[in-house]
Amino acid sequence: SSGRWRIALSMGLATVIGTLLLALGNRALLRPLSGLQAAMERIRAGELDGATPAIDRKDEIGAFARAIDAWRNSELEAKALAEQDKQREAEQSRVVGDLSEGLARLAALDLTTSIPSPPGNPFPERYEGLRDNFNSVVRSLAETMGMIRRTAQSIDSGATEFNSIAQDMSNRTETQAATLEETAAALDELTASVQSTAENA
Repeated sequence: SSGRWRIALSMGLATVIGTLLLALGNRALLRPLSGLQAAMERIRAGELDGATPAIDRKDEIGAFARAIDAWRNSELEAKALAEQDKQREAEQSRVVGDLSEGLARLAALDLTTSIPSPPGNPFPERYEGLRDNFNSVVRSLAETMGMIRRTAQSIDSGATEFNSIAQDMSNRTETQAATLEETAAALDELTASVQSTAENA
């Protein structure tokens, strides 16, 4: 009876210890698994900033955790690339819009146009050379047109002055011709008077 009691007590104690060890083992396994499940749900929802648990473990759970973390990193890279593509598209749209507007104003002979780069909304840096070239071309055209305008004004002023001089010379010629006619008439009268006097003498 005493032996049976001891055997039963030993078996009961072993069962309790086994149950505790099993519970502790399951808890040690299930806790990181639940954390990994939560991490997977966050990644699936697009929440990529949280750290992946259990990646430092050396067992199969650690390997599984590192695979999940690699998936998270790949999603981060894809998101970064998508943001870069979106930014590039926005920059290209801005450049095309500003250039189209500038060319339209230039076609309307507005030589004061330029592509601005305000501090609050600067022109995309990678296309800054294009903006500088456009503005330089417009300034060159404006300077050329200004020179042509000044030359035309100078020619017009010279032509006006030449017309004035020619008109003045024409008026002087007419005056001199009239004076010559009067002188010739006076000489004719003088000649006739001299002839008359000679005949009387």
